[in-house]
Amino acid sequence: MIIIVEGPDGAGKSTMIEDLKRQYLMRAGQTPESVQVWHAGPFPQDSNPWTEYVVPLSRLQVTRGYLVLIDRWHLGELVYGPLLRGQSRLSPEQRVWIDGYLKSMGAITVCLTATIEELTRRLSERGDDLIKAEQFPYLVAKYDELTRDLPPEAITTRVFDTTNQRVSPTAASILFLASMETTVAMVHQGHNNYDHRPYWEIHPWPS
Repeated sequence: MIIIVEGPDGAGKSTMIEDLKRQYLMRAGQTPESVQVWHAGPFPQDSNPWTEYVVPLSRLQVTRGYLVLIDRWHLGELVYGPLLRGQSRLSPEQRVWIDGYLKSMGAITVCLTATIEELTRRLSERGDDLIKAEQFPYLVAKYDELTRDLPPEAITTRVFDTTNQRVSPTAASILFLASMETTVAMVHQGHNNYDHRPYWEIHPWPS
């Protein structure tokens, strides 16, 4: 299972990831080795979206017996690239392609948000050298834009407001959804096992 956790700084991504990990390990037969946590930050200037966002995924198998939790992935580049560097190095077409690849693997995206006032309060409590309080309106609006009105073929995405919401019950529902999406992907792969070509041979990568 693959769960990508997105959202602005202070929305509760680290808390959600730890809760997802804890609840997954409560399942019978699961061990710490059955969970990985990835952290994706700004990629090097001499790199590219294919190397950063596709190659790592290509090493994964579609299975319910293993959980990969990803702290930001390609949506983070579309949000933070323009904010911090003036532009994103990921095109809208490449975003759609990666969404399709992730969906074929049964992955889901969980986007966390909170009110600007609550994000500002959390920022003040923890401190941050990168993000400023005045940037929160842009961050919240941009994530809302990227996760709103998605087409049916897009990766399954759920948005949760963490302003006043407990994380634990939400984590359980997210794991259930991820398990269901992974099952669908496994069945689909089984029905198409005659075609072993990788996703990128069937769907050309947009340059």
